Order: sequence, then structure tokens, then C-alpha cells
Amino acid sequence: MRDGKYKTGLFMIIFCSIVIGLLNIGVLYCFGIPIVGLLVGIIFIWAAKEKLKTKILVTFLPIPIIVGTFLLMIQLNKAEPETFLIPQDFRGKITIFYEESCGEKPIYESGRRIYKFPENGILITNFKRTKGIIDQEFYFVDENGMRTRIPKKDVRDFNFKDRLSKTETEPSRDEIGAFFSWGDAPPIFTGKYNSFVISSYRYFEKPEKESWQIMKDFSEKRKTLLEKCRQSLP
Repeated sequence: MRDGKYKTGLFMIIFCSIVIGLLNIGVLYCFGIPIVGLLVGIIFIWAAKEKLKTKILVTFLPIPIIVGTFLLMIQLNKAEPETFLIPQDFRGKITIFYEESCGEKPIYESGRRIYKFPENGILITNFKRTKGIIDQEFYFVDENGMRTRIPKKDVRDFNFKDRLSKTETEPSRDEIGAFFSWGDAPPIFTGKYNSFVISSYRYFEKPEKESWQIMKDFSEKRKTLLEKCRQSLP
């Protein structure tokens, strides 16, 4: 019959391993309590009157539990994959509004959401906003329907003006990419939208006055289109 130390240690190991797998890096924000609990559980196992083989096996038990829990959480938290189709010659900012009754009906292709953007770069859709680990692909589409993949870019990969630590592996500033648009305020109160910039990094190097005017004009256009869409409902 198992003694109390073994049972207590086994419970602590399993419970704390699951918590660590769920929290991942977030476990550090719990002051490492689950990790401490795991170590205490292992101590209880080694203090129990069990065979050496059993103690060794239980000591390594957290590894598959933590990895398995972590991988399971990734699968459960995956958002529906999204594909953004953008007119071939479009350059500038695009915005997609989600969960609008007046918007485009959902379209799927091989299990992926399909967002077909018009020439103005503003898409209003019925789709619910995605939550979780994103899977986004961007393509230019020509007049014949041929698609060309647009690489995803991040402004933080470049040596911008106020960057404290410079990178020596900066990508080309002239290559076209899809950048997430940080700090983009919605034209009408709604949190159900996303914005991206389809351009080279040169887009972000424009003079402040010019950039401000571009943002203002685009915001007004979005506001007008979204209001018109909503007003079209019976």
C-alpha cells in the first residue's frame, strides 16, 4: 500500500506540472510557486518508501505532462486561419472590420477564412474577430486571380529613429511586406477590427506631417464607409 508521502508527492507533481504547462512563461508571474510545488512533490517522492525505479520514473513524469499540456493548449487556442487577398497594385493601409451585420458574408477556402479586399483597402465583414494564436497569410491578387505571397514584416526588425539598440541584420527597406499597424485608432468606437500596412518600410519613413494627413484621410474614409454600411440595414 502506498504511503502518504508518495500519494502527496504524486498529486503535487501531476497538479503542478499541469499548471506549469498551462501557464508556460506566465508561471514566472506566479513567483514560481508551481515550480516550487513541483520540487516539493519530488522531495516527497524520494522521502517515501518506494523502489528506486519508481522514484526515478515519477521524478521524470513532469516532462511529458508539461509538454503534453503545453501542446494541447496551443491546439485549443489556435484561431481560425486567415487569408488576406489584396489588389496587386495596392500600397498603403488596409482595415478589416469584424462582426458587422451589414458586412460581407463569410467565405472559406480549404479551412481558411478568405478576406477579399476592395481597391480602397477597407473590408467590412460578418466574420467574428479571431481570438488565440493567429495564422495569417497575405497575398497580392492580379486581374487573372493569380496570387503572390506577401511576406509578413515587423517594424521592430528595422533601425527606426528612436530605437535604443540597433540591429545589424536589418532587412531590406524596399521589400514589400505586410506590417501590423500599431496604435491605429478606430474611426468609430469598436474594438472589432484589425489594420495592416501593405508597403515597404519606406512607408514609415515619410515626414510626420505627411503621415498624419494620410492617416487622417484614411480614417475619414473608413468612418464614412462603416457608417454607410450600418445605415443600409433595415
